[in-house]
Amino acid sequence: MKKRNTAACPHCKQGKDGAEHTLLECLKWEKERRQTQEEMCLVLNPDNIVQTMLEREEQWRSVQSLANKIMRAKELAEKEE
Repeated sequence: MKKRNTAACPHCKQGKDGAEHTLLECLKWEKERRQTQEEMCLVLNPDNIVQTMLEREEQWRSVQSLANKIMRAKELAEKEE
């Protein structure tokens, strides 16, 4: 990954790039996030994500899978820049 001079998200330009933005807010990853949330029958947010993951192993795996998908895609996109 290249070092950027700005904190803005390089994918949506609408937020500060960081873990919370990438996983829960970035428009670039909306499709992946929506699919996971539909499977889990809930909307992930900063207030419930940890509790959701700790409630059931299946939910842990769903959030983990979402994070892995997004990070792989993000790393690939940033390499191509």
